[in-house]
Amino acid sequence: MQLLKNRPSTFAWALMAVFLVSRGLILFGYSTYMPDSPFFWYDAHQAVFNGHRAYRDFSFTYLPLTLPFVYLPYLCGKFLHHYAPWMKLEMFLVDIACFRLLILICRRRLGFDERRTFAVAAISSLFALGVGHSLYDRIDLFVALSLLGSVYLFGHVRTRLALYLPSLLVTLMKIVPVFWLPVLIVLDNARRCSGTREWVRKTVRDLIVCLGGATLFCVAYDRLWSAGGLWATLKSHGWRGIQVESVWATPFMFFRKLAPNKVFFIKSFGSMHLGGPGVPEAYIALSKVAGFALLVVALFAWARWLVRARAGLKKSNAWPLATGRGATEYVASALLLVVLLLLVSQRVLSPQFFIWAIYPLALHIVLWQAAYEGAISVLLYALCFVNFRHDYVRLLDGGPGNIFLIVLALRNATLVWLFVLVASDFITRYHLTKPLPEEA
Repeated sequence: MQLLKNRPSTFAWALMAVFLVSRGLILFGYSTYMPDSPFFWYDAHQAVFNGHRAYRDFSFTYLPLTLPFVYLPYLCGKFLHHYAPWMKLEMFLVDIACFRLLILICRRRLGFDERRTFAVAAISSLFALGVGHSLYDRIDLFVALSLLGSVYLFGHVRTRLALYLPSLLVTLMKIVPVFWLPVLIVLDNARRCSGTREWVRKTVRDLIVCLGGATLFCVAYDRLWSAGGLWATLKSHGWRGIQVESVWATPFMFFRKLAPNKVFFIKSFGSMHLGGPGVPEAYIALSKVAGFALLVVALFAWARWLVRARAGLKKSNAWPLATGRGATEYVASALLLVVLLLLVSQRVLSPQFFIWAIYPLALHIVLWQAAYEGAISVLLYALCFVNFRHDYVRLLDGGPGNIFLIVLALRNATLVWLFVLVASDFITRYHLTKPLPEEA
């Protein structure tokens, strides 16, 4: 009896050990490599010390709700060598929140036992090592936090706003969550509404309210604080070309080895993009819209399937997507699929973007006992580590070696294959074998 009584504390210590060992390696074993903290420190210095305003007096890449988290470390350390550790601490606390939410999802929402929960913790920590050089020097952990928060809250909150809020808040930091917000709105209204027409009407209403509210916030901020600078910053992102690490760039990275005078690198927004006469303007234009178009088409096709499935039910109250484990499984799988689609299809792909997937991917692997997908994922994050840490700096010198190109091509091919596997599993499991997950 005493042994059984002590088991939960032993399990908690095991989880803590996995987290602290992996993060200790990152914090104390990884050297500082191409951090963003100097840029954040400069922005904070301009605002806090000089009294300047972001977007109006100095450029700032991210959206307004990022600013408090950029300024806060400066209040603790006004010099760069003090600022950087405080920023790491701030992001470390966000990582703790992500890890805690992950465990809560496993235990409370999915009903995992200790063994499966430990497996999720260990796998996610292994993935974190692959992106460790950017884990605490970027703000992308907030994106992961909003995704986990959405999965945890789905089906367990009374008001729609409580479910949408994590995605909306982080959208006003980094716009990524806005792409899975429609998934949450469609599924949440599906379980709340009794009829198909009411479901469609309230889904459209919530989309307009959420997206309109975020837009109005940005408009008000721009008018009151940045004098047009915020909108100028948002528009400038449309000028970005094809980032050299993206799937879109891979063929031209090899073409550059054959014709270096036709394909060259342009540095903008702190990253390297393709340029030159060897990169067709039509291809660049296609890369800017194709990823978003693919996502929109996929969302419409998925929503249309759900409407047809709903209309085929004999009773309006027979809709199975409610508050049980099946609903959590479905939402987690759908959001992971959106994240992977963004990584595959967008022309901008930075190393820190892979932070978005470490937690939902670990959930997916353990949830469905997907050993093959787990092996592919381990390979992906190993290639991410090698790609960024050991050869990326050659890009800044203008001449990446053959090893870089091979590693980059393997990483992108692995990413595409992982997306195909996850998408195939999702379609087969939910949209071919049965209409929707049954309520637990």
